[in-house]
Amino acid sequence: MTTRTSEHDFPKKVLKSCNEIVKFFNKSHQGKALLVKCAKNFNIEGGGLKTWVEMRWTTMFDAADSVLRLKLALEKIADEHKDIVKENIVKTITSRGFFHDINSVLKVLEPLKKTILSVEASNTTFADCFIALIRLASTINKIPVERGLAGFRNHAINSINKRWESFDIMPYILAYFLHYPGYRGNGLKNMWTKISEYAQKLWENMGYNISDQEILISQMLNFKAKQGTYSTAFVKNRITPCTWWMSCEDQPPFLKIWMVIWKKRTTLDTNTIESIAKVRHFYQNNTHSAEFNSRQDNDDIQKLIDESAFFESEIDDDHEEGEDGYEEYFEEVEIPKNNVYVLIEEYVDLAILENEEMN
Repeated sequence: MTTRTSEHDFPKKVLKSCNEIVKFFNKSHQGKALLVKCAKNFNIEGGGLKTWVEMRWTTMFDAADSVLRLKLALEKIADEHKDIVKENIVKTITSRGFFHDINSVLKVLEPLKKTILSVEASNTTFADCFIALIRLASTINKIPVERGLAGFRNHAINSINKRWESFDIMPYILAYFLHYPGYRGNGLKNMWTKISEYAQKLWENMGYNISDQEILISQMLNFKAKQGTYSTAFVKNRITPCTWWMSCEDQPPFLKIWMVIWKKRTTLDTNTIESIAKVRHFYQNNTHSAEFNSRQDNDDIQKLIDESAFFESEIDDDHEEGEDGYEEYFEEVEIPKNNVYVLIEEYVDLAILENEEMN
């Protein structure tokens, strides 16, 4: 998802220009000193320009965000110290629309960064991933079609749709339904029948008879309707989902037991996620390669995993530094007659998380 999004010409151009600014001021002693002084004069907090670390994708956001945050200081330096700042850097900073374009890209990169950090947390569950996807899809859906950026919006939508289509969505939706008592599946579109059938099938596969399956579904209905032991309000800033569930006293405690089991089964380890991503990247890029063969030993594969470029960016290239500065991005694209939308909208109302005070 991150790779596909940043491959579009618009974010690639913006991020490349940001990276050139960061590299110049970090390498120039005079430039760096001027930036520190100007930032102080403008009372700009948050430190200096952030370095883009190739193997940590989230730093792409940090680098671009730092350029936007230091906008006033950079503009003053570019205007008053052309003898110190390289010509192409001056042209970029003073280009019409440059900082506006950074802001547009950051609106997509920020939820991507939050999604990555959310997934990397040691206690992340499928429910957390599903909520992160909802937030990301909502942000992408709101990208304004202005200044010829319809193509970028469509590209971002296509990227998240490809990722969405690769999921078995029911584990995520069931986890979302169960894990957070504050939501209880709120916002899902006509999914109750599918959720209950999926839950019943899983319960059957775990060895429970039809009577037990009926009890489970009845408890899920009470949970959904906030009836009986499930009527207690969930205040997310005061208790955890686990604490709330442990307070429920339904008998037999099928739903409580299942929620605990489900949470343990769907907890994602950050090392596991990264390893899976790197292995998948390796096989995806080499399956059709003539040099790839099944006799490659484990050491070679491990080396390829360690050196995988899954989180690397091709934008940072010293040999392709622009000499003409930043040029305002316009694209000639015909907006499709059919409505382009994120597929997750078929299952959930993207506006549901805009109200975070649900109980």
